[in-house]
Amino acid sequence: MIPDDQYLLVRAASVYITVVLTAGLWVWRRPTARVAAGAVLAFLWNVPVLLALHVAAARFGWWQFDARGGVLLGIPVELYISWAWLWGVVPALAFPALPLGAVVVVALAFDLVLMPAASPVLQLGPAWLVGEGIGLLAGLLPGQILARWTARDE
Repeated sequence: MIPDDQYLLVRAASVYITVVLTAGLWVWRRPTARVAAGAVLAFLWNVPVLLALHVAAARFGWWQFDARGGVLLGIPVELYISWAWLWGVVPALAFPALPLGAVVVVALAFDLVLMPAASPVLQLGPAWLVGEGIGLLAGLLPGQILARWTARDE
């Protein structure tokens, strides 16, 4: 195995995991147009939030990416889009009625597994959970509130 294979595997897996989860949820839940619109709005909320979070992470040493090509401000584009999708669309489709606190806990559990698994592309700093918590509170939570409001036409 050549060294770049691990980088390619992590970057490709981020896309495949996101697509498979979304397709499975779409078939299982069969979302209405309102629910789908809310999920997309949750994704769009997370796009700038995660970019700002990444800039803060680089400044405070929460994490950094080691990637070449296809990067935006140092974050691989496919990881960036997948992350915003996993914090926006996937929870909105998977957990439309679960209490928001529980949605945050589920997302945290997934990130506790997925972020360390993204090595060698992602190197986590000693205080990465601080950035994770800020991201969940600034990105995932408001995005899910927006998705629910949209789904309920509020």
